[in-house]
Amino acid sequence: MKPSPIRKIEDMPGYFGLQIEYRDDLPPDNAGFLDEHDEPQYIAVNSSLPHCEQAFTIGHELGH
Repeated sequence: MKPSPIRKIEDMPGYFGLQIEYRDDLPPDNAGFLDEHDEPQYIAVNSSLPHCEQAFTIGHELGH
């Protein structure tokens, strides 16, 4: 049996039909949000954050 490929957190939103938008217009205290009103739905991520915080934000928003 071949093991499943290792996936990054950035790959997971696509599984749920979501896009990721890396935004540079978010205030520093806003890590990101889930926009479930637009079509297609997307997760906005503050591009000024370190990668580890961006990854956490994606996981957090997927939890919604």
